[in-house]
Amino acid sequence: MVKYFEEIWIPKALNLEKQQMFWDQRSSHFNEIAYKTKENQQRREKIIDQLRQKDFFRKTSHVLDIGCGPGIYSIAFAKECESVTALDLSSEMLTYGQQNAKKEQLKNIEFIQEAWENIDIHALGWEGKFDLVFASMCPGINSANALKKMFGASGDACFLSHFIERKNVIKDELMQQLDLPSKRSYENSIYLAFNLLWNMGYYPQIEYIDTMWEDVFTLEEMEKEYLQYFSLIKPCTIKEQKQVHQFLLEHQEDGKIKEQTQAKIGLLYWRKEN
Repeated sequence: MVKYFEEIWIPKALNLEKQQMFWDQRSSHFNEIAYKTKENQQRREKIIDQLRQKDFFRKTSHVLDIGCGPGIYSIAFAKECESVTALDLSSEMLTYGQQNAKKEQLKNIEFIQEAWENIDIHALGWEGKFDLVFASMCPGINSANALKKMFGASGDACFLSHFIERKNVIKDELMQQLDLPSKRSYENSIYLAFNLLWNMGYYPQIEYIDTMWEDVFTLEEMEKEYLQYFSLIKPCTIKEQKQVHQFLLEHQEDGKIKEQTQAKIGLLYWRKEN
């Protein structure tokens, strides 16, 4: 069964340059909502508390945060652990992470710009180096190999979270009009990771969080973000770009658009030694 899940959990070909541009574009918004949104703060506190209770980290721990974004979890770990290695594809995300760490006067975080797909844990000497390997909502954990690399870098514990389902009022309708697939590739990640680990002889623990939130964008911000997102799936024609603009124009009010999101998030915890 291990081979079965390895074969069905294979990554789609990604244009890492486009991915970086997409996440660079979103960095300012991500940084803002990470620290100002009550829902995000509560979720972060819950996850950190759960990891603490499970003894997944302690004062002497070395933590690897894959897809660290603006550093919200890296900073939380750095306050309680010996060191944190924070990895992200986006240079803009890392800039915010460095600024946020400086505000907290933290000097035990190393920020590295690189895609997880390109990381060679053997060449870097990362095999079994980290007490906790952590990946929260990271698009880079998108295959059996990516999961195994997490496993290889860990000397003890791992954590992975992903959306299991996500519904966006405006984005979903636009995707339907543009005939784009409604099923996101990440929505099977927790299912596949759990089954792969289970069939490897491990006993991962799984939890779920139901959440919802509302974002407010200018028409220009939302149009740029959604066109970039859609282009990750397939290039948008001129006609489709005009279709997106007209649709958003009809949903704006005083130049602002509200996007409501409802989601279920899966949290997966496991140790190398059961």
